[in-house]
Amino acid sequence: EEYGPSLLRADASGLVSERWVVAGAERAMQHAGIKVRGVLPELAAQRRMNRGIEALCASPDGSWLYLGLQSGPPGIDPGATPIWKLNAASGELAGQWAYPFDAPESFLRDAARRKVGPGDPKICEFAWVGKDRLLVLERIAHSTKLYLTHLSRLPEKRLLMSSDDHADIGPDMEGMTLLSPLKSCSCRTTTSALRAPKQSSGASRLMSRC
Repeated sequence: EEYGPSLLRADASGLVSERWVVAGAERAMQHAGIKVRGVLPELAAQRRMNRGIEALCASPDGSWLYLGLQSGPPGIDPGATPIWKLNAASGELAGQWAYPFDAPESFLRDAARRKVGPGDPKICEFAWVGKDRLLVLERIAHSTKLYLTHLSRLPEKRLLMSSDDHADIGPDMEGMTLLSPLKSCSCRTTTSALRAPKQSSGASRLMSRC
């Protein structure tokens, strides 16, 4: 839930049992029959308007959660945004990193349409590919990039795809799904995409072939 921000714990039937919020916000977010726990990092409460928790993924065994603010909070370096690793059972903070954004002008389609600045890039989605390794969807509006990141090696990150190189990929990509395991080897990457209608989310498939 982006705006609180908060996370809801639900079972396979969709029944919600807990809501995780920033410490100190428990009273404001009370629900009858739902336990509210203040476990989220305090920095999450300082989110920019409409730039809360946007990216979230879990390790395949369900032990760890990775979450990130869409953009850095006000007063923090606008060229980066926090990524947190939480214990999925307890909510305990297990790691935190600063994810660096690309230079705004490198998002070519957006830069061609208007003046872009440090507050424009944002992350919209994560996919888990290994221990503390994530695919990150980074974009403004018309340009989208997919990066492979090993969190312990940030600010190093590896570009897998930029929609600026593929005219058939539309704007406003906000989600992705990992269809098969990403192999750790020297790969040649290709993309295939369905162009989305204007002002709707696009869809793309990233395939690595060794």
